[in-house]
Amino acid sequence: MNIATSTVTVSDGLQSFHVLTGTASNGTTRDKISKHADTFKILNSCKSKLIDEGVEGKEKIGVSLMKEAIHLKSDMYSTASLPLPIISTISVESARKLANYGLDMGNFVKVGSQAGFAVLINSLIGMIHGLYYDESIYPNKNLYSVKTRKILSYSNLIASASNVIAVAIAAAVGVSSGNPEVVKKSLNYLDIGGIMVTVYRVISDRNFICEVKKEFLEQQWYSIVLGE
Repeated sequence: MNIATSTVTVSDGLQSFHVLTGTASNGTTRDKISKHADTFKILNSCKSKLIDEGVEGKEKIGVSLMKEAIHLKSDMYSTASLPLPIISTISVESARKLANYGLDMGNFVKVGSQAGFAVLINSLIGMIHGLYYDESIYPNKNLYSVKTRKILSYSNLIASASNVIAVAIAAAVGVSSGNPEVVKKSLNYLDIGGIMVTVYRVISDRNFICEVKKEFLEQQWYSIVLGE
């Protein structure tokens, strides 16, 4: 919204200011803060661009959004990193402390990528295992799905446990050698996204397996009662 309206908004009370672009004496283009702006008017102006100003207004907001995305991406993996959104608006100090502990936008995106990659691998394994379904051996497809889910749960647990052990060994080596950089570098290899997917799979697969077992036992009991 600031880019679309040539303004800047600071975290201190969400005060806004107009930004003017001019030419310096040496011919270079420079921006400067000129005077206070009304933050609510900025919000209304952007709303008007989206709703009342047709294609031109929507294009202006779209281009501004792309410029902001490019700017954020360039800062994401910088030395100072990029704080998590919204938190820095509420408290700059809190966002700084979280970033110092590694809870910044770069690591957040990294965890999301790890989780997405883990889900993709699980999906591929599930589809490949599903191709081997034999109706003569497994008359109930849900029973075969139980086998698939068990394979995924165990393989995810093994992969996550191996990752944690490897990172722990590398970190221990760094601690014993008194090299904090080795510890920090080893922690970067921790597959947090994969671990989150593993925890979700263990819980969801366990619930699915219990439901299938319950359904299967109910059906078998029904058959026995009817003398089949």
